[in-house]
Amino acid sequence: MEIRLLRYFITIANEGSISHAAEVLHVTQPTLSRQMSEFEEELGEKLFVRGNREITLTDKGVLLYERAKEIIELTDKAEREIKESNEMISGTIVIGSGVASSTTILSKLVKKFRELYPSVHIDLITGTIYQIKEKMDKGLIDVGLFIKPNDWNDYETIVLDSEDKYGILMRRDSKWGRQEYVTAKDLKEMLLSVPKTLDNKFYMDVFGKTNEKLNIIATHDIINNAAVFVENGIYNAVTLEVTAKDYNTENLCFLPIYPEVTTKSSLSWKKNYNFSVTVQRFIDFIKQELLKNEA
Repeated sequence: MEIRLLRYFITIANEGSISHAAEVLHVTQPTLSRQMSEFEEELGEKLFVRGNREITLTDKGVLLYERAKEIIELTDKAEREIKESNEMISGTIVIGSGVASSTTILSKLVKKFRELYPSVHIDLITGTIYQIKEKMDKGLIDVGLFIKPNDWNDYETIVLDSEDKYGILMRRDSKWGRQEYVTAKDLKEMLLSVPKTLDNKFYMDVFGKTNEKLNIIATHDIINNAAVFVENGIYNAVTLEVTAKDYNTENLCFLPIYPEVTTKSSLSWKKNYNFSVTVQRFIDFIKQELLKNEA
């Protein structure tokens, strides 16, 4: 399976037309059409549904499209790393991050590192813990900033000196909307959506035990869409103050939990992994700076 054909395939899928894709790729339409037909024959599967004006993907085509994007992304990353010089620290560092107060710590580290190595380019990808971890496992992300510490055996982790406060995003006109905070008793009365990453530590901090029964009717990855459900009165959402700051609106408000419940963030990267010279230098820099601050 040639990388060139995967690039052609992705371009056709993005453009929705072989003729438009041919223009983007600077090849003739008959050549591109023939190569895709041969590609389908090689795979033994139909990848396209060819209409009069538009071309769409079959189920197999959709599957290949997702895998092809990962392959191309990883190939491009490998090519960049190979071209980096051992003497000249340059190239790209791919960082995955959730939304957390500790992003400030990360940004200061990046700024200081780029002052030393101004040729370095930073590719910042925002996502959930699961999305970032999956890309790190595949080698598509070098360093991950996670909203809470982890204990993954194949990853090295440094817990950051930064805490984020848990609370509830709710409607201002709700029963609790005029309070300064919510308590464990309040939580038991609510219909709730909780983050998929919420662990037993949260329940221990709030209730002193892990098996407390709450009216949890939904879960969410990020607060953006959950906030719409909150505004429509479907549930209240457990979230971090830093992720809810943009949703303190005329209709919505964030109330912290009392007594205070917090979580720390962490920076992680693969153990015993052959990083590029630039990425390894950045990881060594992170260790040096954070351990220096702890001393």
